[in-house]
Amino acid sequence: MCSLPSYAQATSRPDWRSVVAQYVVTSDYPSLCLVDKRSWDIFAPLLWKDPLRIYCSLPHDVANDYQWLAQFVLRHARALRSATRSLVQCMDFRLLHLDLGYPGVWEACHSTEGGNDILNVLPSVFPRLRCILVDGVRSLDISTLSHPVRVEGLAAHSRPPWMLSARNGQISSLSTLLTSKFASDLVYLDISYLPGSLKYELEHAILHPRQLPNLRMLKVQGRELTDDIAIQLVNAFDTHLWSLDVNNNRLTDLFLEHITMNTWPHVARITRLRTDTHFDVEGTYVLQEGGNELYGQYAWIHESPHSETFNHPRRHLMDPPLYTQAADNHTQMVIMSRHNGRERARSDSVEEIKQILLGSSDALPPDAEEVIHDEIFTIQGAITHLHVDGNAFSARAVHKMLRESPGHLKVFECSSARLSFPAERLPPWLPKTTSLVGFLGGTHLFRPVISVNLQVLRIHHSLVTNIPTVQANNIPLKECFWLAETIFEKRASMAYPQVFMPDMNPRLYSLTLTDIPRYSSGILVEKLVSFLKLASMQERAIQDANVGSHHRSPTTLRGLRHLRLEVGGEVQSKSPDVLDFDDIDADKLASLESTDFSFFAESGWTPTPSATSSKSRPSSTPNPNDKSTNRPQPSETSSSDLLLRRLSHFPYCTTQADYLPYTSTYNCLTNTVPVWIGTGIPSSSHPAVNAYMHSLCNPALHDLVGPASPAQIAAGAPTGSYLFHAAWDAMLVPPPEEIRRPTAEELAGMRDVVEALKEYRGKTKAKKEEVRKEAGKGNVPLGEPHYHWCGKLEVSCLNG
Repeated sequence: MCSLPSYAQATSRPDWRSVVAQYVVTSDYPSLCLVDKRSWDIFAPLLWKDPLRIYCSLPHDVANDYQWLAQFVLRHARALRSATRSLVQCMDFRLLHLDLGYPGVWEACHSTEGGNDILNVLPSVFPRLRCILVDGVRSLDISTLSHPVRVEGLAAHSRPPWMLSARNGQISSLSTLLTSKFASDLVYLDISYLPGSLKYELEHAILHPRQLPNLRMLKVQGRELTDDIAIQLVNAFDTHLWSLDVNNNRLTDLFLEHITMNTWPHVARITRLRTDTHFDVEGTYVLQEGGNELYGQYAWIHESPHSETFNHPRRHLMDPPLYTQAADNHTQMVIMSRHNGRERARSDSVEEIKQILLGSSDALPPDAEEVIHDEIFTIQGAITHLHVDGNAFSARAVHKMLRESPGHLKVFECSSARLSFPAERLPPWLPKTTSLVGFLGGTHLFRPVISVNLQVLRIHHSLVTNIPTVQANNIPLKECFWLAETIFEKRASMAYPQVFMPDMNPRLYSLTLTDIPRYSSGILVEKLVSFLKLASMQERAIQDANVGSHHRSPTTLRGLRHLRLEVGGEVQSKSPDVLDFDDIDADKLASLESTDFSFFAESGWTPTPSATSSKSRPSSTPNPNDKSTNRPQPSETSSSDLLLRRLSHFPYCTTQADYLPYTSTYNCLTNTVPVWIGTGIPSSSHPAVNAYMHSLCNPALHDLVGPASPAQIAAGAPTGSYLFHAAWDAMLVPPPEEIRRPTAEELAGMRDVVEALKEYRGKTKAKKEEVRKEAGKGNVPLGEPHYHWCGKLEVSCLNG
């Protein structure tokens, strides 16, 4: 409920008809409306609020959809009473099969009475429309809504709609539509994949808050937006939007740089998200004065003994209420604050927004006065839902944007980011245009110490698997899968041994992993299975935290409840688009003959603090002469032996120090920091450090200076040190002689990932049923010993 009920609503007993309405079949609505006036008051709004959905739920011939629509809007609806027509609040054309291939459809659709077509008369026929959805309907020109035609005998007054979704539709003049009264109250606007550019609308301030003062959600996917146009869009709406979707455009790092340097600083002034209050559980994000243009401002995660291993006893507890305004200061600005971690972030999907405006399909629609007080209508002060997938971004730019943000993002989507590496290391048989896509080394960016309010994330699967995507022209897709999993995964795990796990951010509710290969040689499946096991262990920890709790106990977080795996690549047989693993036949799958799944022990994380875990970072800049830092130590040898074993290439031939000074200018301030280059002595205990030192022989890689991340510290970098990140990233590609093509036997031995996951889920479900039978009437605990995760697991199979 958006607001508190009135006294009459709170003290009156609900009508029994409204209670049973949700159990009544749709076909009985017309008969029930004829019983009496009270029945009409209950069932007529359910029948008429979304008439096209009601029509499609009843048996009908889809070939006659156009003819039925024309008859309904142009003739039948005019004969209805004004009170009945006012009950129509949504016209969802997506549900109809409006295909011009049917004979006579065009004439039926554009049959006119007084020159009026279907969209022309909608505002007059249905004066209380809240939602109009015409996604994929190319036979209706949406711009005709800008000039509604008054129908004789019907009232001229109508309220502009709040929601317009015209994705992949047809429009002759977008500027005419946006400058009309029809669009003046729009809160949700989806104009994705429409013909034409937005350059004219932005240059002439048509797509602007002056024309759309209430717009809060804007989706402009697939409009071939360039950086200049997208920057104009962000500048025009400033703080008015809280959801922006620019997926599948032509944006580059320049767009993210603009958001980082121009949008986030304003947001930081009205937020109070990153504080020391949760230091014991999450650590603290400490900003430094220095920085450089490529990396941004230097910052560290100051770890507590529990935050670096994610095992604090209170990590699954909801935040207590937070006071955001002093009682004696009525002029204080209400700032964006940290959410409590349990309430779900408001979705910006078309279906959920439609449900907010109309109510659920079996419930009466909420009053307009109640709806306008919902949070979707309010200005949040910043973009909290950001969708930037399908653009030409580098992983470095995405990392920088997340580091520089004040942690206010609630929903983030970016599944495609290019990884930087020296192309000369590739063998000759790989094309020069070969690229690596993924999100390596950025697991800490999604921890609540940085991404404070994040609840929904759609990201490349390498966040969890450390397996990048290899994109190489003229190389079979299955070979690319094998290369990524067998060759590049080893280097990625060496450079960044920490992968994302559920307890890194218990406030994360939904996670989507994209671009998962369809076939695996084993490593990919094991890592996905390991993640599912960790999610089950998180469930058990939350369940244990609730044991013995009473009404005054702190409420626990929900933890990860939705996991979606988007699997693509070659498909040998036709598969359903979406598989729901909750409906698996456990007994049948458990009987399959296969080897047991194994779990990686070298994940970089353990449930309890490790004796070799890194210590908390000192608050000051590290002293290059401090020998107590976490660094590889050589065995006891004489100084002459050390000189013989020391690397002879640059920079070790010019200095005996472990650090090089680096001077940069950031925000008009010049700063110098010591950059760690290693001892110059290879060590068997830290292969990543060895690779880093060898990369430093290339002066071009002495770039992108920044603090060592938690993953790099786990790989051997000293705590609190600065690194040349360009040199560290270079180790992702092994020497050319180590990169080979797979044999036919190796390719034939690759397993279907979907089948392997189904088999694992079947086994865990069968094991859970065994435990249930042994327990009798008692409750079956989550997690161990069955490790069956009870959240919602979806697998989307993308054919092709």
